[in-house]
Amino acid sequence: MRPYPRLAMLLVAALSLCGCALLPPLAAAPTPTTAPTLAPPTMAPLPTATPRPTSMPPTVAPPTVAPAIPAPDVPPPGQVLHTTEAFALALPARWKAVELDEGSFDYFLDSLAEENPELAGWAEGALDVETLAAMYQFYAMDSELAGRGYASANVLSQALPLPFGSEALCVSLPDAYAEMGLELVDATCGLEINGLDVARFTVRMPAATANTLQYQYAYLQERTMWMLTLAVVEDAWPDYEATFVEIAESFRLLD
Repeated sequence: MRPYPRLAMLLVAALSLCGCALLPPLAAAPTPTTAPTLAPPTMAPLPTATPRPTSMPPTVAPPTVAPAIPAPDVPPPGQVLHTTEAFALALPARWKAVELDEGSFDYFLDSLAEENPELAGWAEGALDVETLAAMYQFYAMDSELAGRGYASANVLSQALPLPFGSEALCVSLPDAYAEMGLELVDATCGLEINGLDVARFTVRMPAATANTLQYQYAYLQERTMWMLTLAVVEDAWPDYEATFVEIAESFRLLD
């Protein structure tokens, strides 16, 4: 039996449903510490895309050390540092932090049934507003439109029953993606970012309005897993891939 399959699936579902990036433009430009509340839009359903599940073996990469920002309070040029009590993350200056409230999570769950019925069917018995609110730590969006949606970044944390390495995660998650109708495009484990053991997954989420591509980074430290999802509609992926990598490499835990 693969380790922690239920935990892995819960994390995947929560990250994916809130990474669809099909949201309204932001009306205000808050500071990194003051975020507006996200108001769900009304979305007209379009023809459903046919999922294209595949089975991709994970790629084991030699450990690499990603470029680190000089200090937790000094972001790279052209970026703004966003911090919580536990971590720091540098985003492009035009990206805005968004405070998710109960209405936001209700919208994510309701719209999932229209955008991806297969994932919605699995999530119905596993996720609710309270579960999502407890898991989510941070959400941000690009303020400029990308295709039919907006690029987004979200972070959640999850306590683990035992210490868990990136190689073990690369064994656990592929089956979870397949069961929920998500396409695992690539998996790389054994990365190192700012002293953390990291696995990275490239995932395609079929959706009625527009398919989404996502980077899902898992940062592991002892018995805690921090998951960062960077998502955008598939047509805009080439314009965002390098930016997503820079964002992921800026993630660091704060003492």
